[in-house]
Amino acid sequence: MTTAYKLMTVALAGILLSACGTVPPSSGKPAPAGPTGSAPATPGDTTEPPLAETEIQQLKTVPTVLIEGRTAEAILDDIEQYRTSRGMTVAARSKTRIEFVAGIVKAKRPTQARIRYVLVPVKNGFNLSARVFQVSYPGTGREKVADITAEVADRLGTELTRYTQSGGAWR
Repeated sequence: MTTAYKLMTVALAGILLSACGTVPPSSGKPAPAGPTGSAPATPGDTTEPPLAETEIQQLKTVPTVLIEGRTAEAILDDIEQYRTSRGMTVAARSKTRIEFVAGIVKAKRPTQARIRYVLVPVKNGFNLSARVFQVSYPGTGREKVADITAEVADRLGTELTRYTQSGGAWR
């Protein structure tokens, strides 16, 4: 790796998650709450295919937090509201996964930042994990994807911890 590439990766990581340490301004509207009295889903409630073994192995090395007493939909709604308020757009969403994309304007080559959140049902709730990617030349034959989760793990861990509480408590 060249020094320039390392500096760009660190700068991208800082830009991508710089919003994690700040509190967004309140819009004056209450945050939408999930259905009251609903319990978290159990592993049998999901209709999605199970995670691939390689994805499960990769999730063991990324920041993860246990969330109890919240539904998957409420957790993903909070993540979506937070990330879209930071200028990211939703690339894909399912019952247990959500992925965001944002263009990096200060990069010398076309670059995107992507964050993928995954909820894995466990006995008392959900394990929420996230991975961060830097994509150079997105959508072309020269596309390169670099997993930069390790570089931003501390900020990512702080963000994930926020989702253990209902949305209004940390906004």
